[in-house]
Amino acid sequence: MGERETGEILMMGAGEEVWIARKREYMMRREDKERERERMRQKEREERNRESKEQRIGRKRETWKDRTEEWLCDAAIRGDIESLKEIMKIDDYILDKVLVGSFKGKNPLHMATSTGQKEFVLELLEYKQDLAKVVDMELGTALHVASSKGYLEIVELLEEVSPEMCVVRDREGNNPLHIAAMKGNVKVLEVLVRTNPLAAQVMVDRGDNILHLCVNYNQLASLKLLLDRVGGKEFVNSTDINGNNILHLAVFGKRHEVRSYSNFLLLNFWQYFFECFDVKNMTSTDTSMHLINYIEEEMAAWEEEDDQMAAKW
Repeated sequence: MGERETGEILMMGAGEEVWIARKREYMMRREDKERERERMRQKEREERNRESKEQRIGRKRETWKDRTEEWLCDAAIRGDIESLKEIMKIDDYILDKVLVGSFKGKNPLHMATSTGQKEFVLELLEYKQDLAKVVDMELGTALHVASSKGYLEIVELLEEVSPEMCVVRDREGNNPLHIAAMKGNVKVLEVLVRTNPLAAQVMVDRGDNILHLCVNYNQLASLKLLLDRVGGKEFVNSTDINGNNILHLAVFGKRHEVRSYSNFLLLNFWQYFFECFDVKNMTSTDTSMHLINYIEEEMAAWEEEDDQMAAKW
């Protein structure tokens, strides 16, 4: 092989190496571009995913806003404070809706109170104390509900933030003290009397006072507390729409409890009844004698009536 042929072979070899090098460089640039394009595509996908997620969250929030009232009431019944906090993040005006009466007659404070959820009640009051002033469909406040249920700690929370609610009357004309007395929730009644003793002297719509309610609903413990804490001749001796005071009611309206009521009243408060007149216009001494005789007459009549009922059965 001549020198020329050898040179040509060497040149061909050198050219191939150059070509290979250039090809390698081209492939590297191509791979870099592909990686860059892939990076851009990935970035676009992430942005689209992020936008979609935000849109989904936005739609979910709108759905939540449509159902927050329902969820809040459910959380109130269960005492779910964490749900309350989440709901407040979604709709921080939701408790204002309760205040303006756009909550379809439902009040989360009433609901939490009715199930004895003290911590939830406290949380609601920390958000919005004026919730304690909201009335339900029956014109009752949360304090009415707590007084009826006998939830002492909730009563203390409510009367602390809104003591004036002690005199608010519901559709039946009863304030929270009336409710507590009728239900025999003596500890609740004691707290309410201490907060506002004048509320105990408020008459109900049908002409009774709280003492009449105690007798009519057979709540001797409530009666004793009120006579001890409030008392006063005019208050004790006040009459209902039919002209009867509590001593008359104790005799006229009771059966097996007659003696305990009448004996208690006559032994401890006889001076209050000394000048009273009953529905038959009997005077002081006449009234006492009349009541004693009436007890025996009525007891005999009741026993006869019971015997007749037993015979029928």
